Amino acid sequence: MSAASAANRVALIFFCVWLAIAYAAADHPPPPPFLFLVLALLLCALFVRLRVPTYLAWHAQRCRGRIGRVICEGAVGGGVLYLVLLVLSSGEPSIQPDIGARLIGAGVMVVLGATNALMVYGSGVTLSLWTGGLAWRPLRPDRIRERCISGRDPSVRRDDDCQL
Repeated sequence: MSAASAANRVALIFFCVWLAIAYAAADHPPPPPFLFLVLALLLCALFVRLRVPTYLAWHAQRCRGRIGRVICEGAVGGGVLYLVLLVLSSGEPSIQPDIGARLIGAGVMVVLGATNALMVYGSGVTLSLWTGGLAWRPLRPDRIRERCISGRDPSVRRDDDCQL
């Protein structure tokens, strides 16, 4: 399975799972602002689609610290999503949460983002391995030749090989 195909499947699964959770938590029938939530989920699924090939490359190249990077990206994504929701959400006008409640909300979104990123990483790698292996070669032949000419040993993986 190619990295693009795995990324498409992971993004679709991500979107469907979160849409099911949002629909289960919503009033029935969902109110009109539910459409904005669906659009936000589509945007998040697009970001998932864009990041999965990078995660698969990191896994194939066995980059050091890849799990930490995935967690950091997810935490930043959750924090950014919280800030966007904070700015765009009008909420109940008569209820103004204090700073403690807002910090708890931010913390929950950061942890949720990191957890989602780990799940996306794990599902992408598992799906790729389960369906015939990663369609990724850690070192392309032209890069091996280039490294041999430059004097670098192609069997030695360095951190700069993993910067994608």
